[in-house]
Amino acid sequence: MSQSNVYVTEQVVQVIVNGQENVLSEPNSEISVNVVEQQVAVSVGEIGPQGNIGPAGPTGPTGTQGIQGVTGPTGSTGATGSTGPTGPTGSTGPTGATGSTGATGDTGATGPTGATGPTGSQGIQGIQGVTGPTGATGSTGATGPTGPQGDQGIQGIQGVTGATGATGSTGPTGPTGSTGATGSTGPTGATGDTGPIGPTGPTGATGPTGPTGATGADSTVPGPTGPAGVTGATGPTGSTGATGATGATGPGVAAGGTAGQILSKIDATDYNTTWIDNFAGQVKHIVKNNSGSTMPKGSVVYVSGSDGTNMNVSLSDADSEATSSKTMGLLEAALTTGSHGYVITEGLLAGLDTSAATAGQAVWLSSTAGQFVFGSPPAEPAHAVYLGVVTRVQSVNGEIFIKVQNGFELDELHGVSIPTTPNDNQVLQYDSATGLWGAGTVAGAVYQPSAPSSPQNGDIWIDSDAPAAAINTNDFVLK
Repeated sequence: MSQSNVYVTEQVVQVIVNGQENVLSEPNSEISVNVVEQQVAVSVGEIGPQGNIGPAGPTGPTGTQGIQGVTGPTGSTGATGSTGPTGPTGSTGPTGATGSTGATGDTGATGPTGATGPTGSQGIQGIQGVTGPTGATGSTGATGPTGPQGDQGIQGIQGVTGATGATGSTGPTGPTGSTGATGSTGPTGATGDTGPIGPTGPTGATGPTGPTGATGADSTVPGPTGPAGVTGATGPTGSTGATGATGATGPGVAAGGTAGQILSKIDATDYNTTWIDNFAGQVKHIVKNNSGSTMPKGSVVYVSGSDGTNMNVSLSDADSEATSSKTMGLLEAALTTGSHGYVITEGLLAGLDTSAATAGQAVWLSSTAGQFVFGSPPAEPAHAVYLGVVTRVQSVNGEIFIKVQNGFELDELHGVSIPTTPNDNQVLQYDSATGLWGAGTVAGAVYQPSAPSSPQNGDIWIDSDAPAAAINTNDFVLK
């Protein structure tokens, strides 16, 4: 038994070995078969037509026969080629008498080789040889030209902005140089003498007089004016007069001032200025007293109207909504009726009597028109309006830092809608349908001095252990 390999290249090959059919249908595939008794039949796809056979070359002389080598193993029998056609049989000659066998003569020359029969069908392709070693890698070719740049990709999401670094301290501002006022323009110098007039150019020759025309009828139309003579050359310009004296220097920047201060006008007078600090120690507004009486310095006022140009102010009073809710601030100075002055809405105001206060105490609008109180606002139903805080306690030069904050009544709060005139025993209830707090009643709610024997939902009573003077809303218990 021997083993054979069958390798398929580009055709479908059917191999029958020992009566068993094997089909190789994939290109470049290979199978191994065991051959017993050399029974192999191979069928191959159709072969193309046979090309013309070339002429046979002359047979070379037979070389000396070498020593016969050891018989090698019998190779597998190749496929039998088809048998060529049999030549015609010659006629048999008469048989002669058999003579004695003579010595063997020399071998005659070999007759010409007959024509080669047709080539048999191609045998199965042998096993593919071992792949040779890979050749050395060639040198890298030159880099090709760079291709065109692609479209820019979509910009990525911007990263979160980092926290801002702390601001460095501001360096001191250098002193600004004072700009001198522009001096008035000096008088214009006297105009220089006019130069002498140049000589008149020569008069051109008079043209010949034309023939006198026939005398026409009397006419009032004058005849045409003759051409003007040539203008003479312009005489030389006279020398420039002397420059006038420089005018006196105008007023300059006000003397004094410190680093960082700025220049401010004192009044409408030209150049009447002074140095002031470069920050606002107060926020104030000009108003008009249209109340009919003088208002002292430090009076608490509210905006009561306008004359079309200025706000009119009146004295604030905590006793009503109208005289408290529009509180503006405190007067900077006394203000007579019909005159204009300033109201401080934020900042320090000095020169007040704060002897009844302690430093840091809150300042509130009083129930006395135009005045203020220290510590706590007036009791309800007065309106609480915060005016500021005491910064210096003194009977003449006391100070208040003003920062007006008007309080709010219940019906002024956002999300609250209650009737203008609420009824007794109503409570504040939330209505999910409107999203507002409003007035409502609690079913069965009554006031009684002690707890009922069987409390029900909505019952309200007063804690009997609380003294009458200490009863407040915390003593009302809803069971």
